[in-house]
Amino acid sequence: MQTLTFFLSLSGSLTAWKKAGILDREILHLSEYIRVGVFDKINIFSYSRSDLTLLSDLRAADPVYEKFDVLVPSRKATKSVILLHSIFGPLHHYRPIAASAALKTNQISGSWAALIAKVCTRRPLLLRFGYILSRRFRLNGQRRAAFLARLVERIGLRLADAVVVTSEQAATEIRGRTESSSKVHLVPTYVDTELFAPGNTVEEKERFIYVGRLTPQKNLANLIRAAQRGGFEIDMFGEGPLKGDLEALVEALGAKVRLLGSIPNTELAGTMKNYRYFVLPSLHEGLPKVLLEAMSTGLICVGTNIPGTSDLIEDGVTGYLSDGTSDLELADALRRASEGKSTGSAARALIEDRYGLRRYIQQEAAIFESVLN
Repeated sequence: MQTLTFFLSLSGSLTAWKKAGILDREILHLSEYIRVGVFDKINIFSYSRSDLTLLSDLRAADPVYEKFDVLVPSRKATKSVILLHSIFGPLHHYRPIAASAALKTNQISGSWAALIAKVCTRRPLLLRFGYILSRRFRLNGQRRAAFLARLVERIGLRLADAVVVTSEQAATEIRGRTESSSKVHLVPTYVDTELFAPGNTVEEKERFIYVGRLTPQKNLANLIRAAQRGGFEIDMFGEGPLKGDLEALVEALGAKVRLLGSIPNTELAGTMKNYRYFVLPSLHEGLPKVLLEAMSTGLICVGTNIPGTSDLIEDGVTGYLSDGTSDLELADALRRASEGKSTGSAARALIEDRYGLRRYIQQEAAIFESVLN
């Protein structure tokens, strides 16, 4: 039996995915591995004992989850338990991990659990960079965290049998940091093109929609200023530490911006269909999944000209890129999008061609086959 052990990010769990409204999205490729026969069983190295109950519920709803198991801590998760599980959990769950055909990480965060498992079991390891964690910490001014992340990345690149990155910029950087660049593979993040598809049951709203965390990385204060400057209407879906500050800024400027709280991914597809425009004003990204979903839905998308976003948006063709990240530059891009031609059909065609789930599974299946052979 071909088993994959999948390591979640540090403190990650199926329960946390469900609370964030993204469980269906994040677990989709794992269930697809089973459905198409890439693997016969999936172990998920998780940090919450609540996943035991959640998995029972999933099994009752869909028999594919009978082929899943969760490797969880022996005690209720606290900060110390989470850290200890990331270090000693691979030893505690040695037998099911050693019986696996391959190991795979979700992100670099917490990937040392998979590296420990790799050393102990000698199972082939696919190390995934959804984004370069050290770069994200560095750009956010977190120098100590960036140093530690860079160290984990260096060890991971040495031990991994294959490395997957999701953007051209990441592929170039990671290939330059490993002695065996041939083991680095570009496999962009997938999107469920059947769920996120064009078509609406009501008249499209001319408002822009933003979906994501309310954090400094997302550059939302400048987006609010751009909305006020150009008279644009924006609905923001998401939660985060800047929510209070952003609400105060909206009120102070009198901007036509609504902060509407979080939205489950299961409801996002239907909500996106009611809009015509999407905006992602980030300072830096990996390969933003929410942008993939908006483009798959056929929205006219606006983003900043940064790696990851510019991998997806060709200005004036599959969306619109701002020249920079200031409110003036964002306002100009919003204006061009609202006054220019529709780019939704071209965006949808790009996603169907390059970022569908089937293509993603085929690419990773080929990588697993190469390392297993």
